[in-house]
Amino acid sequence: MEAFDRYTTLINDSLNNIEWSDQKLYDPMKYILKNGGKRIRPSLTLVGAELAGARAEDAISQALAIELFHNFSLMHDDIMDRADLRRGKATVHKQWDEPTAILSGDGMMVMAYQYLIRNAFESTPKLIRIFSKMALDVCEGQMKDMDFEQTIPSMDEYIDMIRQKTAVLLGAALQIGYLIGKDDETSASRLYHCGVNWGIAFQIKDDYLDLYGGEKSGKVIGGDILSNKKTVLHLIALSKANEDDIQKLNHWFSNNDRSQEKIEAVKHIYEKYNAHNDCLVMANTYFKNGNNLFNELVLPREPRKRMAKMAEHILQRDY
Repeated sequence: MEAFDRYTTLINDSLNNIEWSDQKLYDPMKYILKNGGKRIRPSLTLVGAELAGARAEDAISQALAIELFHNFSLMHDDIMDRADLRRGKATVHKQWDEPTAILSGDGMMVMAYQYLIRNAFESTPKLIRIFSKMALDVCEGQMKDMDFEQTIPSMDEYIDMIRQKTAVLLGAALQIGYLIGKDDETSASRLYHCGVNWGIAFQIKDDYLDLYGGEKSGKVIGGDILSNKKTVLHLIALSKANEDDIQKLNHWFSNNDRSQEKIEAVKHIYEKYNAHNDCLVMANTYFKNGNNLFNELVLPREPRKRMAKMAEHILQRDY
């Protein structure tokens, strides 16, 4: 996407210039980073700096911190989700083993902090506070996500989980970038809330794409169903289904069956109750919430236009 291109190039060039130790701890880090990724989160850090009147290059270290943290979380998430594929390639714990993936992920987390404070000067305490709160939110969200494998959350509980697990990282990415450019915590905090709303929309759309995204997603189609994840699709269907279909859903989600039959049976119920369309409507609601908050801010024209296009891409993407 054009609005991301310049940022993506800057991020990828900077990742390629990392001087890695030849110790094998770093091989899985290089592997997951070179497997692609949309670089949405670090791009938000760069445009955040531009929204504050700075250059994107001024926040490149903090953007790398965001990308390192994101990939650390993916390494660990893939272990917990028993995922075989990430971006169309073997996950780290499949390519190596679980202990290696855990340890390498931990190393990426440490590196993220190293990059976060690089050239941050007087902003360092604020960045550490924001980044640490975000990191704990993500861990809390992941724990809730794991708990939901055994229980059925309400829609409000689910939205709060994805707010923590996914959305706060997008919000913090914008907030941190803005603070690199300007010492204005009020505007930075407002941008954080824009990013959180866009992030919730992003994850709801991700729930949809898990089943309807096709091979471009690089993931197993229907992976959430195979992992018994109660996504927005699932919760919408449960709220509308008759008793017979509720029992069918509970049956499929109470076992570890990983067959195509399970995916098709659950998908049929989702579509019977129009869950796929309602899911997109919900994503659009949070997207608009983020836009409304964003439109209240006084920001430079060109970065504002780029940010608006990037936010639209978050909702309109098909993978």
